[in-house]
Amino acid sequence: MNNINNVIMKKDNRISQKSITLNKLLKTLIYVYFFLSPFEFVLIGDFGSYLKFYGLFIIFLSLLNFIIINKHIKVANYMITLLLWLVVSFITLMWSPDFYSGFRWILSIGNIILMTFVLYNLNWDKTSIKKLFSYYSIAITLFSVLTITNEAIYRGSGIRHTLMLFGYEMDPNGAAAFIVPIIMLFLTDMLKNKIRLYKIVIIAINLTAMLMFASRGAMVSLITTSILTILILLRKFKLKK
Repeated sequence: MNNINNVIMKKDNRISQKSITLNKLLKTLIYVYFFLSPFEFVLIGDFGSYLKFYGLFIIFLSLLNFIIINKHIKVANYMITLLLWLVVSFITLMWSPDFYSGFRWILSIGNIILMTFVLYNLNWDKTSIKKLFSYYSIAITLFSVLTITNEAIYRGSGIRHTLMLFGYEMDPNGAAAFIVPIIMLFLTDMLKNKIRLYKIVIIAINLTAMLMFASRGAMVSLITTSILTILILLRKFKLKK
């Protein structure tokens, strides 16, 4: 009986060690993914975005880890809501005049939902979250600096324009969407902790780049989240008193 228990324990330890190793590998791959994400528009080949294929590789490894090794998957309620919304969006394609563009959009959103699922199921500690935040902050700020110093300009006519940067085109709304979270994270950090010069510089650089993109959606998002953040922090401050 003891021998059987020892064998089971050794097997469980091997599985646990494999899971820990794969978890560390997945985190490293995700750090790289987040760092490259603002530069996806230049990582384009004959078969589409290289970063998208890289993301699918991360998702595949994650499913391997969750299903075969861990044999445990966590699903949050909001994920079920997102999946239902994705199914409804797919159904609406049946009467869409532009099926191909809609299908590409749904694939893109589906990829984001799957990546959210992966992030939710990994074991994140404070150090890992800080690393992820740091790599993403560096990438976005670098992207903003390159945008400002290279005088990125709009291309096109009418109400729809694209942003031309280093000979590649991208949606200015998409570019601004990368920047808003970084501004908010640093702004929240300054409101909760000490004000540092480097935090002010990072906010100023990214805010300048966002204003260059002239994205109304990004401006509304930034103003709304700023007001909500300040109200929440004020409420917490009053409760502490």
